[in-house]
Amino acid sequence: MKLKTLTKEVFGEALGRNFSIHAINNLESAIKKGMRFTLENHARAVFKPKNEDELWTAKFIVKRWVSALKRRFAKGDIWFGSVNKKHEYGFIETQEEFDYVDRRELKRQKGWTKKTLQLEENLKRFKRFKKMS
Repeated sequence: MKLKTLTKEVFGEALGRNFSIHAINNLESAIKKGMRFTLENHARAVFKPKNEDELWTAKFIVKRWVSALKRRFAKGDIWFGSVNKKHEYGFIETQEEFDYVDRRELKRQKGWTKKTLQLEENLKRFKRFKKMS
């Protein structure tokens, strides 16, 4: 079964803009009160999937909501995301969670820096090659 067909048949209204805005607003207020959640647990609570395909689709929708929340909180200079190895989403509350997020972000920055340096080196090689031609 195609993904589009599956989502329309199973979730219908849940894919609409109004439902998503309402769900994101509810999720935001719950997070501000200190709630933690995983994608799977929230997908099961909201959509009540009957099989693995429906669960996968529900998790995909919840992931989009989380991305929207990350952008909202980032506008206010508040960090929101996965805070531990269990992939629970929320705000950082302990030093252990801070260390986990800090290490993960450091690895990401290191990767970006390495990629930038590689691209810069490739550009230099290309310019030298063009001069030789």
